[in-house]
Amino acid sequence: MVNLESPLKANSTASSRAHGPYEPPFYNFWHHLFTPDKVDQWGETVRVELPASPIDREALRGHYDDFEAAIAASIHTCDADVLGELLERQADFPKMWNRANEKAFTRLAENGIFTSDTPSADWQTVHGLFPRGFNQLKIQNAYFPIIVKKTNAFVAEWSRFEPAHLVTGVNNWLACMTADAVIKAACNVDMDNIARRARGEPAHPILETFRRLGSINPALAKPWQVVGLANFLNPFYDTKAGQERMYSQLKGQLQGMVEQLIEQTRRGELGDTLLSSLISEKSPATGLYVRQSLLFSHFATLLVAGHETTANTMGFLMYHLSQNPKWEERLRAEIREVLGGRTKLAASDIPRLVVAEACFKEALRLHPPAGNVGRDAAHDTVLKGQYLVRRGQRISVNLVALHRQPRHWGGEFGDPNTFNPARFMPGAAEAAGRHPHAFKPFGFGVRACAGMQFAMWEAKTLIPMLYHNFTFRLVEKFMLRPSRKESFPSPSAEGLALYIYPAPGAPAAAAAAGFAATAATLDSIMPPAGEQPQLPKAGAVLFVTSTYNGEPPDNALRFAKWLPAAAAAAAAAGGAVEGLPFAVLGVGNSQWATYQAFPRLLDSCLAAAGGLRLAPVIEADTEAPGFADAAGECWGSLCPLLLAHFKVAAPSDSSAAAAAAASAPRLLLEAAGPATPPLTIREVLGQLRAYGRATGNAAADQAEGNGSTAAAAAAAPQGFPYDLLRVVSSEELQAPGSGRFTRHVDLELPQGMSYAPGDHLEVLPRNAPALVDSALELLQLTGHEAFWWTPSSQGAARGLSSLHPTANPSSSSPATNTNRTSNGPAAAENAASPAANSAADVLRLPVSSRDVLAWLVDLSALPPMRLVAALAAECPCPPEAAALQRMATEACYKEQVLGQQLTLLELLARHRSLLAAGLDLPRLAGLLPRLAPRYYSISSSPAGPAGPQRASITVALVEFSSPTGRLHRGAASGTIHGQQVGLYLAGTVRQLQSRFRLPPNPATPLIMVGPGTGVAPFMGFLQQRAAQQQAGAALGPAVLFFGCRTEQDFLYQQQLQAWQENGVLTDLQVAFSRLPGKKQGGKTYVQDLIAESAQQLWELLHGSGAYVYVCGDARRMAPDVRAAFEGVACGVGGLDAAAAAEWMREMRQQGRYLEDVWAS
Repeated sequence: MVNLESPLKANSTASSRAHGPYEPPFYNFWHHLFTPDKVDQWGETVRVELPASPIDREALRGHYDDFEAAIAASIHTCDADVLGELLERQADFPKMWNRANEKAFTRLAENGIFTSDTPSADWQTVHGLFPRGFNQLKIQNAYFPIIVKKTNAFVAEWSRFEPAHLVTGVNNWLACMTADAVIKAACNVDMDNIARRARGEPAHPILETFRRLGSINPALAKPWQVVGLANFLNPFYDTKAGQERMYSQLKGQLQGMVEQLIEQTRRGELGDTLLSSLISEKSPATGLYVRQSLLFSHFATLLVAGHETTANTMGFLMYHLSQNPKWEERLRAEIREVLGGRTKLAASDIPRLVVAEACFKEALRLHPPAGNVGRDAAHDTVLKGQYLVRRGQRISVNLVALHRQPRHWGGEFGDPNTFNPARFMPGAAEAAGRHPHAFKPFGFGVRACAGMQFAMWEAKTLIPMLYHNFTFRLVEKFMLRPSRKESFPSPSAEGLALYIYPAPGAPAAAAAAGFAATAATLDSIMPPAGEQPQLPKAGAVLFVTSTYNGEPPDNALRFAKWLPAAAAAAAAAGGAVEGLPFAVLGVGNSQWATYQAFPRLLDSCLAAAGGLRLAPVIEADTEAPGFADAAGECWGSLCPLLLAHFKVAAPSDSSAAAAAAASAPRLLLEAAGPATPPLTIREVLGQLRAYGRATGNAAADQAEGNGSTAAAAAAAPQGFPYDLLRVVSSEELQAPGSGRFTRHVDLELPQGMSYAPGDHLEVLPRNAPALVDSALELLQLTGHEAFWWTPSSQGAARGLSSLHPTANPSSSSPATNTNRTSNGPAAAENAASPAANSAADVLRLPVSSRDVLAWLVDLSALPPMRLVAALAAECPCPPEAAALQRMATEACYKEQVLGQQLTLLELLARHRSLLAAGLDLPRLAGLLPRLAPRYYSISSSPAGPAGPQRASITVALVEFSSPTGRLHRGAASGTIHGQQVGLYLAGTVRQLQSRFRLPPNPATPLIMVGPGTGVAPFMGFLQQRAAQQQAGAALGPAVLFFGCRTEQDFLYQQQLQAWQENGVLTDLQVAFSRLPGKKQGGKTYVQDLIAESAQQLWELLHGSGAYVYVCGDARRMAPDVRAAFEGVACGVGGLDAAAAAEWMREMRQQGRYLEDVWAS
């Protein structure tokens, strides 16, 4: 029988309080005593009469004057005022460890610091020593490096999981980490449980035995669970004795291992630790030494309270964050701000992690490690001036109920049973008028947890590292059920399992594998002339590079110039590369004849300069099907090389960390509130441009302040290069009926932007409106929602995401104050001014969902096979998940994705359960590649009639239907063709690092080959020659081979013929591929005309030093034209095939055979 009676006077009523229709959690019986309606009925303190257990009667008999009154009715409360009085009168209400349920724990920990009575001399003695081992200074100076090391080990192991891997036994993983940290800190013993768990091995024998003891404790476990069902059902088997025997044997084993550790400490082998102080120091409280027989008990307390409680709370927190994405994103934003681009925490970072602390405390509020904390009356007394309490009577403070009291935790914060860390944000308690004793997860008074500060530091280290590196998703239909099935003695989230993914901006695979990884451009490590580059003296260097027509990338020019000389001088004396371990990853397109030219040159020069090559050049071909997956495999091959070289044990899946890093979301995006107005794309450009100027100027000033003018010059052009280009005219070049669309577009350049013939215009593209609309429909967005976009330091080299901001942890205010009073370029420039206030500010811009989808991500991208596999693991619909799993196999992927040109949007439209499962815009944007800029040869000259501030481009519209029936419209060509005269394109002049320039002497003969829009740069060349002619210069011969299908797509026909008439162009030869002719079954191509003009061309090449320029398709046209010119050398020049190939190589090396080609 259970009798509930209010100790309040009969006419008293509970005080009024604000609460809502909150449902209590089903798993906690005592909380039902304190639901709002029951509190109104009974009050916050009740007396519960229960029959006394035989154990209680035996343990307490003779200790209390009124024995029956003491044990027959205990007092249960969730009243913060009662708790406050217990704190004020701790001598009257000591903690006593004497009830039946408490004896279950005493069997293991005996008279340890947690399981002993407050009045006992044993407790008072150890309490004088134990808290000193966990004071704030010791944690910060001695223990924090240990916590960091164990956290990094934990993150490194989880980084090896493939994206979408299901991590089971999360509570066990977390307990391994916390046990490793606390035992290393307190005893200087490295249990290495994290690595053991990763290898699938049992935990350290001490921890494994401790867990086993908890699971078979006779006072808690069911007998058949301990001795087995067969023994339990055997009438001749003494179940109780067998259970006791097994428990005693295990406890003896644990005691033996702990005694060995104590003996090592006594001999000084483990240094000065908390355990050594318990062995050798007198307690300042009593002047006594800790009894040696109790050292095991205190060590057991470390195992009980030192790791399980923190680990279990972390598990609860991970559950709640997975259910509350807004708080998860807020946590990530704080982590990014505090880390400021770093991958490791410093002790000074811990106090600044206020969101992380609030989240952890909220998990503690909902799931306190101890649900009830008891105090016994030392004598008959009165509580709160009205409750009669008899000597020995137990006052049990129900922390679950206390922590969910609506008057403390409801109101503006909502249902107190729900997760809302706002309750613990700075100032929240004061603003809500919260009772000072409403939150006591670590107990209270002198018996509060001695390691509570260690637990907070542990949590505030693990939380940011987990959520900086990973995102998590709960298994389908997971129901939170706190229980002790997986933990002892505090409850944990039973069966917690999470899918793991790389987080936005997660560190690279090398860092995840334990290396301290940094990234830099090659030119950024080049000092002033005459000095060696700043290559590392230790470790290894991975060079990742592309090439353009055999030339190095823009950000490697100075390094490329230095390297051959360094290689040549290395034989005489060692240099910066001597003995440096290195590997080269080259990225290129095999359609080019210069495929991997610079990566291979870089590799050979590094080896010649004394570098230690870890592996041959690793080559990734963008032309190959499934390039993204192949590139991921290339990255995955690098970490094992490093691990092998440095003789570090390779992980079980050595490519997992690299694969995880390669799959990291590419865009930092988080939802903004409805009160945040998004910027227009024009204002976004203005902010980026001003911010780029500010950071570039700051870098140059810093370099110049260090006395390096060369470094200052290198730093100067790092700003955001893009500006608004006004469309002056847009003219269709194709004749009606051609079936194609090609436009000549004249653009007005802003002041300060200049170009030369042969340069390119780099245009920022935009996804087609229909494509954006379909994405918005899938995501159920209107297009007006605001999202914070943080341009990432891991952004693309070019494009709208190419800004590399300087992160400053002290700055969190985004520059959003804008002036929208004008629609011209000046308005965008004025709107940008706040972003330039400080070069160190972190730039965050509010962008609408429509502009995110239009400008930042490539909606036409095909999903890599590994992404399809990851989505299959996430998919909550079994039939759709099975279809995705099949699609992720190599054969089906080639057929259904590559063969059908299936975009990620189309895939999601076919598998909408992924969207229902929470795939939102930030996640989608993180999965898609960034929208890359497109390059167009400028088809004008600054010396032309329109002047130097006008430039033109020649753009063919890319438009076709995919095998799925989707109408594909090129992002850039569609943007250019669709833009009205008088409006703007976003772009800049790009001076590519090639020698595709007119020769300095206008008398030098030119041979130009440009079918279709490949004629564009030659229009600029010819405009320049026309201006030179007008200035009186003597022009050399100029031959143009142009190709088209029919007269209808003869681009610039009138202009070219006019130049031929006035001598600017001496010979115009046009190959019509769709007119009756003698070649290729009725088709004539430019290479056919080259062969027919062999005599004329050889005279120009061999006798007059002519330059050859080729522009157009790299796949077929460029190789065929090279072969045609080699044929000229053979047929007219008399060279054999080998000599003709060598002649072509020399022409290219001399810069007399130049190509500006693109992949088709």
